[in-house]
Amino acid sequence: MALINDTRIWPRGPILDAIAPGLNATDRATLEKRAARWTNEGIVLVEGPKYAGSGRHRRYPAAEVALLAVAETLHQHRLQIDAIENVIIALRSQLTHSPGANPIDLAADAASGQAIDLQDTLIALVLVGDLWHPISPEKAGQAVGTAELAQYPVSVNICLFHILKPLGSLLTKL
Repeated sequence: MALINDTRIWPRGPILDAIAPGLNATDRATLEKRAARWTNEGIVLVEGPKYAGSGRHRRYPAAEVALLAVAETLHQHRLQIDAIENVIIALRSQLTHSPGANPIDLAADAASGQAIDLQDTLIALVLVGDLWHPISPEKAGQAVGTAELAQYPVSVNICLFHILKPLGSLLTKL
């Protein structure tokens, strides 16, 4: 499935329930504020106006639901906002330029119950200075090219399937 072509949209509440089930009221309010801030800053995109007025709920398309889950997981692992933004921009670019054939679409497919090699749902980050940047086969934007990888002492792999697994029922086509 290509998330970028999925026309379904959801309000933030059910998304946050799926991303972080069972939060107490204080932690849930903090997550709501963080998601709203990321939306206001343009890290996570919504359908329609970014700033909802009274009585209007922001609605997130499927691709942004997945990206919000990734952003929250990276935040929980203490990545800085600049690093989270770099990763989200790189993943959004992959969703746009390679629909259906990128790690986040494959992770969504696996979370929805399709047989996918979990190796195909990995992304990698490298620590450059004090910020994490995505690794890509070719240097593009904020990404570090694989040819440059040996210059940096620390890199990490992230399995997107494990991040998107809680969203499986939400992303499963009806």
